[in-house]
Amino acid sequence: MKALYLFVVSLLFIGWTGGLVAQSVPFPPDPDAPTRPFSDAARASVLTCSPGTELYSAFGHTAFRITDLAADPPLDRVYNYGTFHFGDGFYARFIQGELIYSLSPSTFGGFLENYIRTGRGVSEQRLNLWPEDIARLDAYLRANAHPDHCDYRYQFLYDNCATRVITVLEAVFGPRLTVDCVDRRDSSFRDLLRAKLGGVPLTRFGIDVVLGLPVDARLGRCGDAFLPDHLAVELEGMVLDAQSLDERP
Repeated sequence: MKALYLFVVSLLFIGWTGGLVAQSVPFPPDPDAPTRPFSDAARASVLTCSPGTELYSAFGHTAFRITDLAADPPLDRVYNYGTFHFGDGFYARFIQGELIYSLSPSTFGGFLENYIRTGRGVSEQRLNLWPEDIARLDAYLRANAHPDHCDYRYQFLYDNCATRVITVLEAVFGPRLTVDCVDRRDSSFRDLLRAKLGGVPLTRFGIDVVLGLPVDARLGRCGDAFLPDHLAVELEGMVLDAQSLDERP
């Protein structure tokens, strides 16, 4: 809650000078992209990380994980759409939609170590995918992580690490994937942010005054998925080839 409080307090000093735009065009999949073979031991999952104390981590984080422990050498990789360069004016650019974020791969061990060090939790949702589908997902992420394609314009409500999960899955699996999100059309972005911020008067005032009209928009399809914990819930309702995409243990 402290991080959320500081997040909105910072908005009061930064001011709102930019609008929020719709999600950018996703990186197009290449049907001829080379795939590497995956064994029956391969797994693909989505990681949901709990909020941190830094302002940019106040709402949590989301990333993909691809593993194949039967490979030689064993593969355990995280694809993270939340990489950025922290410089002057970071929070002003964050709020104004002028930040460039990147997709970057890393080892799962290194990724997890950072969250353990900062006292943050990491949960995992395994995706119900055949090895050949994991290969397609991995090929897409590897291609998107290339230096020529890895950057995207971050948008707090519309295009971030969590919304990118849906963008990627739809790009890779197309009409095979059914994304049936919880119906929240009677809610607005403001409603969700207020629920996250709780009853702290100043933080709610910051949302009302600084963010203004953009957060009054009604949630469209999967509009709540900009919040990592909400994206985790939406994954539970997704269907691939008439089977639940969320693989229960």
